[in-house]
Amino acid sequence: MKNTEMIKRSLGMIVFLAFVLSGLRAEAAGGKIQLSDGQVIAAKEIRFKKTSQEYIITMPNGTEMPMHKNRVKTVEIDKPAQYDQAAAAVTSGAVDQAIPMLEQIVADCFMLSPWDARSLDLLGLAYKKKGANAKAAAAYKKFYTACANPASITLDMQRRAWDAFIVVNDKSTLSQSVDAAIATGSRDNAAAAHIARADMAKAENNKQDALLDYLRVVILYEQVKAIQPEALYKTAQCLEELRDPRAEDWRKKLMSEYPQDPWASKK
Repeated sequence: MKNTEMIKRSLGMIVFLAFVLSGLRAEAAGGKIQLSDGQVIAAKEIRFKKTSQEYIITMPNGTEMPMHKNRVKTVEIDKPAQYDQAAAAVTSGAVDQAIPMLEQIVADCFMLSPWDARSLDLLGLAYKKKGANAKAAAAYKKFYTACANPASITLDMQRRAWDAFIVVNDKSTLSQSVDAAIATGSRDNAAAAHIARADMAKAENNKQDALLDYLRVVILYEQVKAIQPEALYKTAQCLEELRDPRAEDWRKKLMSEYPQDPWASKK
């Protein structure tokens, strides 16, 4: 009898969860799509179909028009209806509430800028806050396969992705991404990529290689001011761990040039 009651309760819970999750489906995302020939189409809804590699464009009158991705230059959709709610939940720490919403938003925004990248970033952050590091890294890894426009991935997003790969020791994905950033990215991206590569080397206890990359940033990318405090701090820290007296020189440089930066107050 007890087993029967337990089964009924379990089935009831499954039905309830299915009902809740079915309500998470995002509303149709409208937006605009620009074709390679310069034509701009305003759409009531835009979806991406993986199997045929086509954008399915629903016109204001309800007519659907398929468009192969090779003919599309840019696509931009409106903010998903539940994005702000999910973002607020992540900020407040209610990640178990946010994650199902974000998983659905990610699915609905596949190859739809800029919310493909933004929702993946938020999902990765939610999993990181939950302590699910492997799932966080898996979310960020989709940056390279599920985003229509790489330019929609900001440097801050990219750095969070690199940090996630380092935590799970995904050296292969990290190396491919940082190598591309160093070779073809802006100087800001390249400087941050050197830091990420150094952080990975340091995590593997390869302090000499880590030091070389940190030094590259403080010397070759000195004009990238936003990242200099971090680079100076990590250079000094690495030298200290190697028992190199030059650590104090770099620490003094950090304190004198960036006294108000949070990195200057770190121990």
